[in-house]
Amino acid sequence: MMDSTCSQPRDTVVPIISDEPGIQYIPSTVVVKKCAGACLHQLSCIPTEKKMVPFSVRRHREGESITCGTIYVEEHVRCKCNCRVMESHCIPEKQEYDRRACMCRCMNMDEKEECEKSGRLWDQKACKCQCIKEHDDCTTGHYWVPTLCRY
Repeated sequence: MMDSTCSQPRDTVVPIISDEPGIQYIPSTVVVKKCAGACLHQLSCIPTEKKMVPFSVRRHREGESITCGTIYVEEHVRCKCNCRVMESHCIPEKQEYDRRACMCRCMNMDEKEECEKSGRLWDQKACKCQCIKEHDDCTTGHYWVPTLCRY
C-alpha cells in the first residue's frame, strides 16, 4: 500500500562533494528531487525511477585558478513504498528473504546457537560467528585460530 506522502519526489538540498581531496565546488549545494515520506510498517520511500541532472559549477582548489565545469547529480523521478532491503541483497547459500520484515534471515541458526554458547558474537549480516576480541600479532611462534578465537 502506497502512502500519499511518498507518491512524489520532493525538492531536497544536496551537498556537492568532490572525490578529490582539496577540491571545492561553487555552489556547494544544489536542489534536486528526492524520495522522502512516510510508509507503513517496515517499508521505506524509495525511488523506482532516477535520472542524472547536469549542473554548471565552478571548481576550486587552493592555490589554483577557478575552472568551470558540469557535474551530474542523481534525481528521483518516481517513488514508491517498498522494502529497502530486497531479496537480491541476501546471500543465497546462507540467507532467505523475509518479505514481511523486509530483511534477509540467516538459515544456519544452529550455528548461531553454538556461536553464542561459546561466548562469541553472531554477525547477522554475514551469518557467521565472530570473535569478540580482535587477535593480536603473536611473536612467540603461535598463530591465531579464528574459528576458536584463540592462539
